[in-house]
Amino acid sequence: MEWPLTLVSAAPLDGAHWYPNPVQYNLELPSLRRQYTAHLQEMAQYVAEKFPDVAVRWQFIDGSPSGAVSEASRTAGLVVIGTRGRGGFAGLLLGSVSQSVLNRSACPVLVVPTHKDRS
Repeated sequence: MEWPLTLVSAAPLDGAHWYPNPVQYNLELPSLRRQYTAHLQEMAQYVAEKFPDVAVRWQFIDGSPSGAVSEASRTAGLVVIGTRGRGGFAGLLLGSVSQSVLNRSACPVLVVPTHKDRS
């Protein structure tokens, strides 16, 4: 059985907690969402061109990244997630999406560190 590749991105766009003017936020919401969906479309197109035999789709979720990816793992065969490697104090303050997904995933998870420029 072939599995499609689903690119998942998530961000909490509920501005009620951080945006001072809910009316202005509601006007900006489509623009905020468009930034994420445009990036996902570009990545899906790139992968489809490089690997034409792979069915590629994408999904943007308005919510917690760790929650969204963990939920997506319920129907996935494998989750691949990148990490910025912000361990230590920064990771403690910001939380770790990869750590949360590892703890909550319903399928195997591959955590891939991003390449850091060592110059």
